[in-house]
Amino acid sequence: MSFLVHYQFIPYERAVEACYDLFGVFISPGTVVNLTHNLSEKLTKFKDTITNTLKFEPIIHNDETGVRVEGKLHWLHVTCTSHWTHYSIQKKRGTEGINEIGILPDFKGISVHDFWNPYLSYPCSHSFCCAHILRKL
Repeated sequence: MSFLVHYQFIPYERAVEACYDLFGVFISPGTVVNLTHNLSEKLTKFKDTITNTLKFEPIIHNDETGVRVEGKLHWLHVTCTSHWTHYSIQKKRGTEGINEIGILPDFKGISVHDFWNPYLSYPCSHSFCCAHILRKL
């Protein structure tokens, strides 16, 4: 139900109708709100697990790209491995935004990135991203 309402942008009343039409189960719009809050709490715990796991990985990859949020420029930061991906939208691109995410300030392994100066300010080892090397060539 949260997927229908928050990803597909279906109004609560139509989502409730879809639930009845597809599954023969009537729920109230309030139930959809409660389900969404419950899911939000579980996802917050999962996000914290990803954040804490990435801090202790031997190698992580970092990058950021500009995105529009309500017409204003924000930054979508990604920190990932082959098994874990953490996305965070921040108003700031540099160290302030990276610190808010809370992974790189505590990271001690190898950070693979585009050698952008704010990444270099963290006391971990650094490696240059092959995709960025190819782009520069």
